[in-house]
Amino acid sequence: MSSLTARGLTVAYGGVEVLGSVDLDLRPGELRAIVGENGAGKSSLAKACSGVVRPVAGVIEIDGQARFFANPREALDAGVCLVHQEPLGFDDLSVGENVCAGAWPRKSGGIDWKQVHNQAAACLQRIQFDIDTRRRLASLSAAERQAVELAHGLARGARVWFFDETSAALTPTESARLFAVMRQLAAEGCAVGFVTHHLQEVVEHADVITVLRDGKLVGVLDKGSFTQADLVKLMVGRSVELDSPSAHKPGETVLRVRLLCVPGAVQDVSFEVKAGEVVALAGLVGAGRTDVAQAVCGLSRYRGEVEVCGQDVRRRSAAARWREGLALVPEDRQHQGLLLPLSICTNATLASLGTFSKVGWLDNIGIRSATVEKGKELGLVYQSPDQEVRLLSGGNQQKVALAKALLAKPKLLVLDEPTRGVDIGAKYDVHTLVRQLADQGVAILMVSSDLPEVMALAHRIVVMRKGTVAAEFAHQDATPEKIIAAASGGDSALAS
Repeated sequence: MSSLTARGLTVAYGGVEVLGSVDLDLRPGELRAIVGENGAGKSSLAKACSGVVRPVAGVIEIDGQARFFANPREALDAGVCLVHQEPLGFDDLSVGENVCAGAWPRKSGGIDWKQVHNQAAACLQRIQFDIDTRRRLASLSAAERQAVELAHGLARGARVWFFDETSAALTPTESARLFAVMRQLAAEGCAVGFVTHHLQEVVEHADVITVLRDGKLVGVLDKGSFTQADLVKLMVGRSVELDSPSAHKPGETVLRVRLLCVPGAVQDVSFEVKAGEVVALAGLVGAGRTDVAQAVCGLSRYRGEVEVCGQDVRRRSAAARWREGLALVPEDRQHQGLLLPLSICTNATLASLGTFSKVGWLDNIGIRSATVEKGKELGLVYQSPDQEVRLLSGGNQQKVALAKALLAKPKLLVLDEPTRGVDIGAKYDVHTLVRQLADQGVAILMVSSDLPEVMALAHRIVVMRKGTVAAEFAHQDATPEKIIAAASGGDSALAS
């Protein structure tokens, strides 16, 4: 049985306080959710408790004994393990080597390689994963990589666990399996805390909820003592409702896709998007939705017809399509949408520099002014337009990616999972923006695995299954049950 108590934890980055005098209790046998908007301090709290960042004030106690962790290794030696959203590890080493790294079984002065693989297999079996321990880590899926990180903690005897957005990139089946592991750890007497943006996960799995807002502790709730609306209001400081799409009068067809084929992924997909219309591509993970979006944007080879504003764009590059009014906000904002070490100004205007060029020179004043204006419009929270994007929260990074697309003044905006990994407040801001753009006549093609989001925004819903169009619904004719049935052929969960 192990517990963690934190009192008055304060964390600052570059002199800016992101967590202010926060208390936290993780008790054995309990699952505690840590929730709040992006930038509320959730991950900073988990990292401060697990040695990843050093608090500037506060005390951490493990089983009643005060501890100070200079790094994650010291925390792990004390039994505290953090499982990251993006699993860490050594890609070129085997699963067994990753599990036992830092605590190698030895014999005769050397590493006992047989015991390495036996011990790794035993730790993986403990959490009900059957993975060949001689496989390279790089060959594993996201869920398997997380299992290896978990097994590493088990091999080191971890009894206090933090899971930082670990379900964000998982399918519903994988996510359910992860929470079963968390519950198993709690049943064994471990203390478990998990950071999440998915309120349904909080409602289903959390015994206690710690709520942060703007780096401060604003509430501790027990299971069953609140409604989801209560939780949202506590997180964002206001009531937030995600309702139905705005009324619209579709204009001319902006995007026409006919018999689109992407080798190995998509077969004979056809649909249209009109000005002022939001069309959602819904379906399960692997259905081919992102493949369609990337083909439309010129990022992959395809057969078939893609017309934008009546023009066949087959021979036009992605850059040429962007200049002609087709903008993309990709699913992976950190690797495909943004240059993290560069400033907000640079990222926001990178795709529209021609607008800010005067006789071959960049208009830096204009760049800064446009960034500030668009940031204000999007509710972007930052210290300075010159701040590096990597220092922003996930939700604010997404708003910079949106700013980059919007400064190009698109006629067609392609949004691939526009609210994945962002909090409920940022999600509301994005939804409001999508409605406003549609009202202004922008055509929007949206890929989303979030069924409530699809129902809240889409005027029409194109459901994909196994690379083909399984069904198409007008909003007024769509129900969650119809969408799920078309997407899965009988499976009960839309990927989220």
